[in-house]
This record gives sequence, C-alpha cells and structure tokens, in this order.
Amino acid sequence: MLFVVIGIYLFADAHSCIHLRDTAETFILENFPAVVESEEFLQLPLDVLLRFLQSDDLHVEAECEVLDAALQWLDSDAAHRRRSVYDVMATMRFPLIPPSVCERSVAMCEDLGIKIAVQKLVQDVHVTSNVQSRVTVHPRRHTQRTIFIIGGYHRDVGARWSDSMTLSRVDGFETYLRVWRSVPALSSSRSGIAVVTLNGAIYAIGGESDSLISDCVERFEPVSSSRWQTVEPLTFPRCSAGACAVNDRLYVFGGWIGAEIGKSVEFYDPQRKMWTVVDAFGGIPRYAMGVIEYDGKILFGQ
Repeated sequence: MLFVVIGIYLFADAHSCIHLRDTAETFILENFPAVVESEEFLQLPLDVLLRFLQSDDLHVEAECEVLDAALQWLDSDAAHRRRSVYDVMATMRFPLIPPSVCERSVAMCEDLGIKIAVQKLVQDVHVTSNVQSRVTVHPRRHTQRTIFIIGGYHRDVGARWSDSMTLSRVDGFETYLRVWRSVPALSSSRSGIAVVTLNGAIYAIGGESDSLISDCVERFEPVSSSRWQTVEPLTFPRCSAGACAVNDRLYVFGGWIGAEIGKSVEFYDPQRKMWTVVDAFGGIPRYAMGVIEYDGKILFGQ
C-alpha cells in the first residue's frame, strides 16, 4: 500500500476525485515516516510536497523528522530543486528543533548549494528565536505532549504521616508551552494510583484514601473529555499496583490487596467492559513495581 498510495493520491487529485484524494492524503499523513522511505515520495511535485509538509496532521514524533524528509526530497534531484529550498524550508517549524539536531540533519546533505542555503536559514532562525517564538510556533498535533500528575497525597512540612491528605487533583504540563495547566479532577481523592494510557485515554486505577484501598477505575480522554468517567471497578481493590496496556487491554499486577501484598493479575477489556482475573505472575507478591510493555511482552521489576 505504501508504494502505491502516492500514485492514488496524484490520480485522484488530477481527476477531482475528492473523497479518494482525501482518504489517500489521510493515509500518507498518518504513515508519513514509512511513506518517506518510498521512491514515490522523492518524485512528488513541489506543490504536493508543500501541502504535506505544511499539514498539522503529519504523524511524526518530532519536527526534525519533517526536516529530514524535506532535505531528502531536495537532495534527490538537487540540480532542479535548489531553487525550491526556500519554499520547502518555509514549511519547517525551526524553533521546535534544537540547533544541534538541525546541524546534524543539514550535515547529511550531499549537495553543497542546498547545504549552505539551509545552514544560513537555520542560523538566522536560531539567532532571532527566543522563548516567545517557541511558544507561538505550535508543534504538529501528533507531537504535542502533556505530562499528567494524577492524585497522590499532601502533607505539610513537619506534619505527622497521619496528617496526610489524599488528593483528587490532576495537573498537566504542556511540554511545548512549558506551562502547567489545570485538568479536571478525579471523582474521588486517592494516592497510590496505577496510571495507564490506552488508545488515547488515561486510566486511573485503584489507590487508597484514609487507609481504605479502592477498586475505583476512572477514564479520561484529554482531547475530547471534560471530566473523568467511572468505568467497571477492579475485581480486587488494589493500591500501589503495577499496570500497563497490551493488545488493547489493561493489565494490573499485585499491589496492596487488603493487609497483604498481592500476586494476582487481572485485565480489563474496554470493548467487553469487564475485568478478568488470570494466573499470578512469578509467584512472588509485589507492589510499587515498574511495569512496561515492550514488543508485545510485559516486563516488570522492583
């Protein structure tokens, strides 16, 4: 599909097949890193390339990927494309790319004329850029990142442990604006929460408040939600459990279950809206351990 989708896009655009063109464009933008590796990408007409590079919907992890793709396109036919350097570079969001990364990308150019022109542009941008310009140049939608701090507890300096107060507060740090913002609070205050993201939604799982361990599970979609929604509760109330998402399921491991450290595992299927208990992991009770998914496998340790 990657090798023909650009051809489909160009055909649909030439024949005013709007729906087919838009469908092909969406596929290209969502699979941009893979599309860039195809020979068809290097043969794109300038106007079509600019349309893609200008899009807010490019699925890239960082803006430097867009710069690398643009330089690759220019370099592939340098004799005819040197005149387009400024048009192509105008689509870059240079303030979002660290100078050292820009230098590394430009150094890969084989054509000296393109290399010098882009180096001058990069120097001019970073000499005049400041914090304000980085704020006004927004990253593409897929690269915008927010760090969330969810629940927990608060205790004044010097106060006793028993004076701790659990929190329902949620804060978000916008990495591209470098500012904290308020996020809708949990429906109940908890600490020791397991937090997992799945398909763009955040799940806050279990925890405890006033020494009562919770089975509460709440879900929040940062893009579209205005509040946390309660979903099906855990089979066993858990605090300080480990958790991760694998194959469209949420897995929760161990944690404090009542007065004991647990070794049971349960998973949540959002489609079926139910929790299922599975075999214990490793036979060793654990809590507050790190759990990640890697290449379809679950790794945990303490």
